[in-house]
Amino acid sequence: MRYTLTFVATVTLGVVAGVAGMVPQGARTTASTGGPASPTALMGTIRDPAGKPLSGVPVSARASDQTFTTSVYTDDRGEYVFPTLPRGDYNVWAQTLGFATARVDLMLDGATPTVQAFVLKPLSNFEAQLTGVEWYDALPDDTADHRRLKQITYVACADCHSLAVVLQNRFDEAGWRTIITAMESAVYNGFRGRSDFRDDELFWQGQIIRHHKDELARYLAAMRGPGPSPVILKPSPRPTGDAARVVVTEYDFPIGERPNELAWYNGSDWSLGPSTGMHGVVGLHDVMADAIGNVWVTESRTSWETDRSLTRLDPKTGQMTAFKLTGANGALIRVEQAGFDPSGNLWMHSGTSLIRLNP
Repeated sequence: MRYTLTFVATVTLGVVAGVAGMVPQGARTTASTGGPASPTALMGTIRDPAGKPLSGVPVSARASDQTFTTSVYTDDRGEYVFPTLPRGDYNVWAQTLGFATARVDLMLDGATPTVQAFVLKPLSNFEAQLTGVEWYDALPDDTADHRRLKQITYVACADCHSLAVVLQNRFDEAGWRTIITAMESAVYNGFRGRSDFRDDELFWQGQIIRHHKDELARYLAAMRGPGPSPVILKPSPRPTGDAARVVVTEYDFPIGERPNELAWYNGSDWSLGPSTGMHGVVGLHDVMADAIGNVWVTESRTSWETDRSLTRLDPKTGQMTAFKLTGANGALIRVEQAGFDPSGNLWMHSGTSLIRLNP
């Protein structure tokens, strides 16, 4: 098989330096403390209402002047300890499947350790907190037909978003058919405004959805309809041992055209349901690190909300720099798969074009 690679003859690189909202961590100050940042220890325990320690529970802390969140997990005694955090005002919360999120605002003074205990209250309905994997596992596979339709649902309805986006809802058969009809003509950017496309005008997912529309509507109404359902929801086990000794840092990406504005929902509160990637930030695709520790993220979807091709992130400070690549016609170039070669060049493609960038 012969492959033809077309190189972009003219690529213009625009740099939007210092994306707003990203304050270098080492320079953090707050109105309540002032002065240089000093490290503070944050620790505590998490228990249920009966006083039982809860292990493997994520605890998250986010400073009021930062756009990234640090999370740790409780050990088998229900205790958590953060790496030292710069002093300042923080929102701290604990959450886990089956329990309501608990939040508190704290001021870390940089002088004394802060101890914060949480008591998590059980939830009678935790469907909104479930991941797509947990929804998939909950679908029965007791018959050949159930196994077949489970796989069709996964292939057709979990490419651009997780199954949690779909199965958190309940509709009757007519309702599911309406949803399916809309989704068969959707593309990566969303609904195209009409549902009368020819089969050859549909994406491959849409062709699968249209072919199985009637049986998918019946199946989804049986699994997630107004009546009794064979779906048995089981939260995944919480992490234990070494798996609970990680420190996770999550970074919020600003909207490209409005760099002072972040996504209005980023999925950080599980009780509010899954983030679809369409809440003001669209198209973040590949993530890779360069030789000096910077993280590069490609932007692969056209949208009115973004105006960048790449973002470089300094994971130590949260500082982001947006890059806009434009072709000879002045149009923004969107890229997907990307990677570094041994010389440090960043290679990426946009459709049939291959692009090399020397950072």
